[in-house]
Amino acid sequence: KALSALKLLKRMKELWRSGENTSARPNIVHYNTVLNACATMSRHGEGGSSVDALDEALDIVRALYDEIIAEESTVRPDDFTYGTVLKACANLLPTRGEGASFIASVFRKCCQDGQLTFQVCFLLKQAASYELLKELLPKEAYDPIRQRFDIEKMPKSWRRNVVERRNRKR
Repeated sequence: KALSALKLLKRMKELWRSGENTSARPNIVHYNTVLNACATMSRHGEGGSSVDALDEALDIVRALYDEIIAEESTVRPDDFTYGTVLKACANLLPTRGEGASFIASVFRKCCQDGQLTFQVCFLLKQAASYELLKELLPKEAYDPIRQRFDIEKMPKSWRRNVVERRNRKR
């Protein structure tokens, strides 16, 4: 399903760029849909996705993420984008915390963009090692004993651009 979703996104971009169909311009929802198709694959559950398919899905996630955050991108990541990329890391990387530099860069970019939500924190916790969590989260915002975080104790600037889902227009 990840490859099918990616092919559809590529076709939309071709139609839009060529001028054949200006209504086919992909938005962040289209990108997030492809990211989610990749992220819902798993190394840890039943279903038996091959290692090659999982590695390919992770490659798609990294490539799309790089495209989305590029300065010349026509779309801007939202909290769902960041959460879905972290979900992909949790599900597609062989061990928790593997790819720590990528996970950290995604989280830092999310905070820089003011898109931090409880869900993003939850998915960070799924993807990151304990050591990385301690590095990324403010000490007062994370309780390592109960393994809980308090988003209200994180800088407000990290949450400044979050749009409540019920008010979101896509």
